[in-house]
Amino acid sequence: MEKLVYRAALCAMLFASLMLGACSNVDGQSVALTGKATDFSLETLDGGKFNLGEILKTKNTVLVFWTTWCPSCAREVADVEKYYQQHGKDVAVIGINIQESKNKVAGFADRMGISYPIALDTAGHVARIYNVRGIPTVIAINKKGDILYFGHDIVEMERKVKF
Repeated sequence: MEKLVYRAALCAMLFASLMLGACSNVDGQSVALTGKATDFSLETLDGGKFNLGEILKTKNTVLVFWTTWCPSCAREVADVEKYYQQHGKDVAVIGINIQESKNKVAGFADRMGISYPIALDTAGHVARIYNVRGIPTVIAINKKGDILYFGHDIVEMERKVKF
């Protein structure tokens, strides 16, 4: 029961911090809706590497930050999967799990039927760079590295960003 209360309180705090101000990167500049993406590399669930800079050379990219314990993240999976199935040949879609073990993430991905690539931000470094305050967080980046969307819903992102 204590874990459930703790998680609910953490979700509430994340939501409240999101509502209090604009997101900013490590330099303090706004990354919400405008700005340049910061390059990073992460290990993927399948043991490979995801490097944003390399991907942006050929594809627009959607980053989806999430955790296994977040109910909103679990609900977002179906919409992210649908977007990936429809646009994955032209747009790179990558789920970025924040600070959870590879085994836990793999089990969740299997249960949820996730087929899009998943990167592991085990230390939370990339989430900090992008000032992720609430989850899920969806970020759309064009091939020039411009952040076109910073929000919490891939369906909304798709309405606003046409890759």
